Amino acid sequence: MFQLEAMLPLLILAFLGTPAVLTQSRYHGSETGKHFCIVAPEGEPVTGIWASLKNNILSSIRLKFGNNWSQEYGSSGRAEIEVKLNPDETVLGFSGSFYIFMHQIIITTSQPRELIIGPLTGRYVYTSYPENPNHVFRGICGYYVTGGLKGMRYLWGNVNGTCTE
Repeated sequence: MFQLEAMLPLLILAFLGTPAVLTQSRYHGSETGKHFCIVAPEGEPVTGIWASLKNNILSSIRLKFGNNWSQEYGSSGRAEIEVKLNPDETVLGFSGSFYIFMHQIIITTSQPRELIIGPLTGRYVYTSYPENPNHVFRGICGYYVTGGLKGMRYLWGNVNGTCTE
């Protein structure tokens, strides 16, 4: 026999659980600290990524669009790493590691190459690829504190448009 009282808690849990899955954060790491976004100007490709490191932690980051570098976000580090993309080379995806701070970014490109920024010392690993295979890397949003980068999200979209995912 069907008992509504027995089914009601299960229905409520199913209903409440569904939106959490649909609205999961795409940030890798923590969403605490000061927020930033670096987004490519319309029609400009990302041509480079620069980061500084301090004590095996990504402490700051900036992107290059054409010949121009974005503002640096984060705190200054001791070592600097610059990754340049070749002409007609695009970013296919990212992976890396984090724990309390972001530790590593691995950039997979169309040439194919894997460009590594930082050491694989984080406890957790992540990947980020566009949901639409026609989208390209358009920018990064993230969070930072005095100690370094806390979390990042990679932005994908049309070459001549805005970010959509």
